[in-house]
Amino acid sequence: MISVLLVDDDSDLLDIARIFLERDGCLRADTCTSAQQALSMLKAEKYDAIVSDYEMPGMNGIEFLKAFRSEEDTTPFIIFTGRGREHVVIEALNFGADFYLQKGGDPISQFAELKHMIQQAVGRKRAEDALRESERVLSTLLRNLPGMAYRCRYSPDWTMEFVSEGAADLTGYAPADLVGDRAIPYADLIRPGDREAVWDAICAGLQEKGAFQVTYRITTAAGEEKWVWEQGVGVPGSGGAITALEGFITDITERRLAEEALRESEEKYRVLVENALDGIIIQDFNGIILMANSAAASMSEVEDWREMIGKSSLEFIAPEFHNAVITDLKNVYQERGGYLNTYRGISAQGRERWIEGLGTRITYQGRPANLVVVRDVTSRIQAELALERSESRFSTVFEQSPLGMVITDLNQRILMVNGRFCRMLGYTEPELFALTMPEITHREDLEASMPEMAGLASGEIPVYKREKRYIRKDRGILWASLTVSALHDGDGKARYLLGMVEDISDRKQAEETLRQAGIKLHLMNSITRHDIINQLTVVSGNLALARELAADPDQISFLDKLKGAADAIHRQIEFMRDYQDAGVRSPEWQNVGETFSRSIASLDTSGVSLSLDLDGISVYADPMLEKVFYNLVDNSIRHGNGVSEIRISARCSEAGCMLLYEDDGQGIPAREKALIFNRGFGKHSGYGLFLIRHILDITGMTIQETGEPVRGVRFEIRVPSGCHKHLP
Repeated sequence: MISVLLVDDDSDLLDIARIFLERDGCLRADTCTSAQQALSMLKAEKYDAIVSDYEMPGMNGIEFLKAFRSEEDTTPFIIFTGRGREHVVIEALNFGADFYLQKGGDPISQFAELKHMIQQAVGRKRAEDALRESERVLSTLLRNLPGMAYRCRYSPDWTMEFVSEGAADLTGYAPADLVGDRAIPYADLIRPGDREAVWDAICAGLQEKGAFQVTYRITTAAGEEKWVWEQGVGVPGSGGAITALEGFITDITERRLAEEALRESEEKYRVLVENALDGIIIQDFNGIILMANSAAASMSEVEDWREMIGKSSLEFIAPEFHNAVITDLKNVYQERGGYLNTYRGISAQGRERWIEGLGTRITYQGRPANLVVVRDVTSRIQAELALERSESRFSTVFEQSPLGMVITDLNQRILMVNGRFCRMLGYTEPELFALTMPEITHREDLEASMPEMAGLASGEIPVYKREKRYIRKDRGILWASLTVSALHDGDGKARYLLGMVEDISDRKQAEETLRQAGIKLHLMNSITRHDIINQLTVVSGNLALARELAADPDQISFLDKLKGAADAIHRQIEFMRDYQDAGVRSPEWQNVGETFSRSIASLDTSGVSLSLDLDGISVYADPMLEKVFYNLVDNSIRHGNGVSEIRISARCSEAGCMLLYEDDGQGIPAREKALIFNRGFGKHSGYGLFLIRHILDITGMTIQETGEPVRGVRFEIRVPSGCHKHLP
């Protein structure tokens, strides 16, 4: 059964829609009367499809669609509305609507069509998901095979018809190079002396049991020789005779080398052991020493290693470490793996030293035994003790810091906090140790820092700063300025995260107070502007009527001047609206190409060639960036005197990024270049370029015109470092 969420501010329409959709039992429909309610319901339940009205109070259907798609949810979304304007349809489809259906007409056929759209969209979505998952599973299997899966013709040439990605690692050739003998036949990779024997073995295996296994050598693209093991079966054609082979080839070079190395090691064993710098001991699983080298004897202060034979290894270990040695021996005996452990040793002369033992199970003289490589690590242990003293000093600074301090592991489990952090959140240390940082973070801030956390763990970034909210024990909100850096081990690998937390709740409260005041001022300006525009409409209407009645040319001239003044006032009010909106909302990352395309959707660009060369560039800019591009294109069309081409491109480096806007119009006279960004200068309202500069300045961008007169305009928008990024 398909689950559908119906969203419309008309509850009667929702009821009849649900009846029509559910009456044959194929669909189940839930309803709600606002987009805000729908977003809440979608967080609690997953639906197969969403059907939404366009015109709804608070948030319309397009805004609902944008908010829903911003969560990267691909659930089918259908706009079902009485508004049939073309730009609404285009906007809906651009923001990811699957279908657009206009209300009206026969309800039976209309709801049948809606139901068909729902079933078609859901069916398509399910088929795409199933196909994507099937392809993912197959791709994962083939990609992770430790070798090369293949299909080839049944011939000594091994002409490949399919080769998996493992071919590159195995042979050094890309799969496409081997398919169809494009670069080289696979048979040419087989060592010449092995080819005939390999083919004979394959034919014999197929004749005997329909399958084969064979081992041989190949030469890779780099000239490297590898031993490979191949297993396959014959694939019969339509006539029943074998026409192809399907199988798997894997690299066994290491195994062959290991076998050869084992034989060599047996020959060199005694020389290596006797001359090793580390101590080497072989003992049975009762701890009795069976063999020792000279280095082990020297470490134990025994004159001759033969004196150690037959003695218990515990004689050379401090008593408090005997249980640890016995446990390590037991684990190796039970084949639970080797061990690396540190003990305090006692020499034959009674002197103490720290030793590190690396033990592993071997076969010695036909019996299982424990091989231990022993190293004197006294200097290292002393260094570790010095580190402990250093950590003690760090602990003092940590505890006395005026900032909240917290240390976590890479999974954000809390390991250490100072008193200031505890007081900030109202928890005790034991309570915090039972929590993770995500558990005390406001849910709306959880995902924001995930990329930075991953960057710290991987070493891509050394530190990051962010303002976020924490949840106090009393469920109150704590606003904090957080600085996080990684703590590394001796190899430079991130092991822990150190967070420094500053309480900024008072500042945030002041900012919220200021924001509320701005909202009230914005509302007052909007109401005032609305009333003025209404009165201007009355004035313009009366002027138009008066002009129709006027016969005196002087009167007509005066009336035209009044009409021009009224139009100028209207343009100034429109500018006030745009200027007021600039900087009201927080800057955000915006894809330049997508923003440019949206900005010109309402402009008539017929006859103008648009060229975008942006390569996935996104910039951090005021949400009114779309207005910037709109005004530039509108100016080109209005004042470019026959513009036929508009180009926008990007040139970026680590130092910054420059966006270039160019057209092939008449350009801007040199004497006007310094004036075009001044308020009131221009042929229309005189505010377009002034507003553009103000919007860009909000995030530190600058703009200047550098084109040549008669050859078109060239606006250079410079984006500062850190305010642009490439998203392929």
